[in-house]
Amino acid sequence: MWLGRLARGALLPRARLVAPPLIEAAPQETVEALMLCGQRLDPVQLIPALLRLTKEASPGSEKAARGYLHAIRYLEHCASRLNNTDETLHYLLLTLLIGHGDEGVLLRYLTGTGVGLGAKPLYDVSYALRQSARKGFGRACVHLFGILEMYEEAVHASLSLDIELAKGFADKPDDK
Repeated sequence: MWLGRLARGALLPRARLVAPPLIEAAPQETVEALMLCGQRLDPVQLIPALLRLTKEASPGSEKAARGYLHAIRYLEHCASRLNNTDETLHYLLLTLLIGHGDEGVLLRYLTGTGVGLGAKPLYDVSYALRQSARKGFGRACVHLFGILEMYEEAVHASLSLDIELAKGFADKPDDK
C-alpha cells in the first residue's frame, strides 16, 4: 500500500520521512518505487534512508551486500538516467562502489556515469585514488593517476597489471 502510494507520487512531500522505514521493511521494492518517482524526488534527501541499507546488517553479510546493491542501483539510476550531477550523490555512489568491492563496476563508473560534460569527473579524483589504493584496486588507480596527469605513477602502477597499459602512459608527457 505505502509503496504504491510512493510510486504514484502521493507521498512525495513526505518521501524522506517514509523512505527509511520502507527501506528497512522492503528494500528492493522501495528502491523500485523510488526509481519510478524519477525527478520528482530529490535523491540527496533520501541519503539517510539509503545509508540504512548499508549500515543495518553486519559487514560482509548477505544482507549487507544486498543493501549495497540496492543503494548503488538507485544512485546509478539517478546519475545515469536522471542525469543528476550533485556532488553529494556522486560522493556517496563512489564510496559505496568502492566499499562493495567490485573493481569492474567501479571502473565502469569512473569511465562512464561518473564523467560529466567536457570529460570532467563528477567525483573527487584524489579521494577516489586514495580509497582505490586502500582497497588494492590497481586498474582503478592507474585510471585515476591518468586523470590527475601523474603519468609516471600510472606507468609504475600498471607495470604489474598490463605492459601495454604501461606503454600507453609512458608515451604521455612528463608530470606537471
